Amino acid sequence: MGVFMQFGDFFLVNTEQFIINAFAHASRHIGDDGAVVGEWVYSQDAFFEDVHFKRAWLTPYQIGYKAAIVNLSDAIAMHARPRYALLTLALPKAMRHSEIGALIEGIQAACKAHNCEMIGGDTIANASIALSMTIIAQTTKPLYRHTARKGEMLFYTGHLGQSQKTLRTLQNGGRASSIGRFVRPQLRSAFVERAYRVLGAGMDISDGLLTDAQKLCASSGVGYRLLGTIDAHVACSGEEYEILGSCAPRNKKALIRRARVSRTTVTFFAKTTRNRPKERCKAHHF
Repeated sequence: MGVFMQFGDFFLVNTEQFIINAFAHASRHIGDDGAVVGEWVYSQDAFFEDVHFKRAWLTPYQIGYKAAIVNLSDAIAMHARPRYALLTLALPKAMRHSEIGALIEGIQAACKAHNCEMIGGDTIANASIALSMTIIAQTTKPLYRHTARKGEMLFYTGHLGQSQKTLRTLQNGGRASSIGRFVRPQLRSAFVERAYRVLGAGMDISDGLLTDAQKLCASSGVGYRLLGTIDAHVACSGEEYEILGSCAPRNKKALIRRARVSRTTVTFFAKTTRNRPKERCKAHHF
């Protein structure tokens, strides 16, 4: 997950990639949504107040639920089943036990929905709410970013743009729907489970469609060409947690059939090429 990439900017993307590249020289496991070591996939994301959310926007339960979901998303996107979780939880001393309890209930609800067991972690006092989770997942057939090939079709699941629209509403003093994507992201585990056999590469959409398409293609050593015009709110809406993937043209119909079985909408928006596009998303964060 990027640092509020829908809320983040080009500098942050480059800085994040600089850090990844610096560590990647010492490890072959870095570069995907999670690190694959044997049959285990390890991933970690942070969820910080005033970076990824404001407390006025979400209830403690919603904060906990979303913090867990955005962490579980990495495992799901890699065709891995979450098994265990470790949690670091930093909380203001002024938080009431009832608020802390609600936050923990949200975390537990998200973990239970994906059969993931919390096995430990750490708690500290802090000036604001900060959560960091490590997810330990299991797979024998991981879905990577670096396996897209020239001439494949790029697609995304679901309908993009709602997260960015909700952010704008909140920044203008409005309220978010309790069942909307910004508050309660829906992960595509059933789709990935059914479709992975016909996928070339994949990842989740956390930093915006075009930003993440660039990441996937760069990892695979290819570029992409858009098939048509994409609305800005679709192209650059971050924290959607839908699936971005590639498939060979011959597998397009099979992918659509598998998507229908899991009641998932798929949209083909680009084709992989040799030329690499430049970053297209405008910086916008609070």
